[in-house]
Formats: sequence, structure tokens, C-alpha cells
Amino acid sequence: MLFRSTPITLEGKPSRARVSADGKYGAFTVFVLGDGYDTSFSTRTTIVDMASATVVADLESFAVFRDGERFTAKDFNFWGVTFAHDGNTFYASLRTNGKTYLLRGDLAGRRFTVLRDNVECPSVSPDDRFVAFKKFIGPDPGAWRLAVLELSTMKERLVAGENRYIDDQVEWLDGDRLLYAVTRRTTSIADVWVASATGDGPAKILLPQAE
Repeated sequence: MLFRSTPITLEGKPSRARVSADGKYGAFTVFVLGDGYDTSFSTRTTIVDMASATVVADLESFAVFRDGERFTAKDFNFWGVTFAHDGNTFYASLRTNGKTYLLRGDLAGRRFTVLRDNVECPSVSPDDRFVAFKKFIGPDPGAWRLAVLELSTMKERLVAGENRYIDDQVEWLDGDRLLYAVTRRTTSIADVWVASATGDGPAKILLPQAE
């Protein structure tokens, strides 16, 4: 089968790219100012139809609700989309006023609900039961630990097998194991590590030098 690629013009380099399980939707984030996570970065996050390469939604057009009330600010920045399997629900990060939030998105309704604060870069499990993310535990600005939220109970816990600070959007290898990149100290080389989302065994390198 021959596939025809259709280019989409972007404002910067795409990152945090994900595709829905059915292949219908894709999402990516463009960091408009620089490549780092500092107070001046700005994002554009877009959901596209993968077959037609047309834009379905810009996340800045969504209404955001927190504790049942509309939540607005001029400095909203969204990134880190991950799709559930129902074709409509997804999760994303929001940063505003120096704080980050975990959002549940309703694609058809064009709205977000705030679920947690101090959270970035979610990733939903293959069975839609859990969302893994990096959680800010402070006070060091880089103090992000891997955590998992059980959606049915809204109970959250840190990943026991990985106690280092991790700055990555994890991916699920299967129903329990998480994949993520860790840069080696004093180098630019990164390895892909694997840790159990529910157990307490130590994390291990899965693929060396393979971010």
C-alpha cells in the first residue's frame, strides 16, 4: 500500500508526539521560544486527523474547568497529550502562573477538567486504568518523580522502583511497565529505562544509548 505524506507547517520543532490507539488522531507540541523548560517558554499543542493531515483542534481553544468553575488565564500553555481508547478522552499538561496541572480532555466537548496539580507529561495505560506522569515534589526546581494515578479511585502513588528525578514523558511498555529516558551524569548520552508502575522492584536499563 502506498501512503502519501502531507506536510503540516509548524512554528517550531515538534516534540511530545503521540498517536491514538486506533491511529485516527495524532498530537504534538511545538515549543515556540527555545527548547528548555524555563519561565519564558511558550507552547502550541495541536491534535490532527492522521488520515487527512488536517488540524482537529488547538488545545488553546478548549475551555478549562477547575472544581466546577471556569478557569482562565492569559499564560496558559498546554503539552504532553496522551489518548485514551474511547476515541474522545485524552490527558494533557497545563502550565499557568508558574504551576502545572494534569487535565482530562473531552475532544468532542472541547473542554478540560483539572484533575491534579504539580503534574506534567501524562501517559495513559493500555487498559485506561492508570495515568503515569512526572510529579513535582520540590523544593528543587528539577525535583520530578515518576507517579501513577489510578483513575477509578483517584489514588496516586510514586513509582517505588525509581527514586531518581526524571524529566520525561513516560510510555507504557505493557500493562505494568513504564519506559522513560535518563541521561547519564556528565554526558549527553541517554538510556531507556524500565520500571514497574505497581511493583517495588528496582528500575533497569532496557536499551542503552537509545533515547
